[in-house]
Amino acid sequence: MAFLKLHPIQPSDIKSLSFDPCKVYFRLLPTGESLQRKWLSYCVENKSVYCSICMTFSIDKNTSFCTGSVVNIKNLCERLNKHEKSLRHSDATPCYLINKSGVNVENLINTERELVVKNNREIVHRVINRILLLSKQNVDFRGKRYESAYDLNNLQNNHGNFLEVVNFLSTYDPIMRVHVDKVSKKSAEMKKIREANTSQKHGPAIAVDVVAAGLFSLEVDSTQDITVKDQMCICVRFVNVNSENLVQERLLKMATIKSATNLKLLVSDSFDGASNMSGKYKGLQNQLKVDAPNSIFTHCHAHVLNLVIQDSVKYTIFENETSADKLRKLKKIGATRWNSADDALRSIFNTWSDQNETELSRNHYYYVLDALHTIAYADNTDPHTASDARALIINWTSYETIITAFLFLQLFSSTTPVSKYLQTKGLD
Repeated sequence: MAFLKLHPIQPSDIKSLSFDPCKVYFRLLPTGESLQRKWLSYCVENKSVYCSICMTFSIDKNTSFCTGSVVNIKNLCERLNKHEKSLRHSDATPCYLINKSGVNVENLINTERELVVKNNREIVHRVINRILLLSKQNVDFRGKRYESAYDLNNLQNNHGNFLEVVNFLSTYDPIMRVHVDKVSKKSAEMKKIREANTSQKHGPAIAVDVVAAGLFSLEVDSTQDITVKDQMCICVRFVNVNSENLVQERLLKMATIKSATNLKLLVSDSFDGASNMSGKYKGLQNQLKVDAPNSIFTHCHAHVLNLVIQDSVKYTIFENETSADKLRKLKKIGATRWNSADDALRSIFNTWSDQNETELSRNHYYYVLDALHTIAYADNTDPHTASDARALIINWTSYETIITAFLFLQLFSSTTPVSKYLQTKGLD
């Protein structure tokens, strides 16, 4: 930094100066002492003052103290005091002090990173200790709702055992208090961004298309967002006259329904079979009839097909409470996830007419039995696990299991494409 070694330039020849150097080059402290302004330099040729620190370290080099501020005796001292308190000068001063101290910038960055890593490890250590505590006491972690981070500062809500313990102990732990506040603030900012993107950008455009269509149908279901908060998913289905008369489904908003307008144009509504949605007397479909008496309720066809498949599967040997039930963990069967039974079955037996299956996929069933045989007869397997493995081998090699599996694979080869087709957006 050869430039800084040449500064400050503060000529003291009173004959060549138009100001008192003692008042300009020095700042009077409240204690009565004088402190030299080492950042201030004066150029006799153009009669301007400069800030050598800002000229070197400031991001904005277009300020008056970087390009040269012409001396005005009337307000010179006032301008110097104002510059010393400015944000640009305050940001540049730490860089100057670090450079003057001779500290290596790389070492300084590494030291700061080490402090961040150490703080993060302290946070993880505290979180793990709370997990171990709740696990030891056999206490549920989650609550029914209010588990979003932006809601943590609302002490009136029950956030579940884990978050309540974290929130309570953070009152006495500065590290966790800073972490909880930081996470809550960031979550609140992300929530605002999501709401703005959904309602402000997409909402008006969809509304224009719906109004142009004249008639529309409504699809409503409850779901959870990424913050594990129950919300109402509101979709509209209409013929988009602005896009070649295509049938479209568009997501309007995910929120609790508080009010609705112009429902007289509603011609149909589709929900699942839950009583609070499709109930004839107290369900949502009955409430919509008040404003749209001509609307027609339709039980979601894809949901009906899924219910039929679920009821058919649960009475087979794949859903009984025998030891064979444990084999389902290879591919979990969801109660509400459509086609999960088909996916779980194909993960072991593959499709009954798949012509493109690889050698590895054809041998899934063999590998399952081979793994069970290894577990059942290994020397280091405990007797209980070995007994369960042998029972699974007997069940999964029985004639009833195999024939039922392939019968359902043939059935799913017809129902799965129908279920997927009923879920397409352009279905008319």
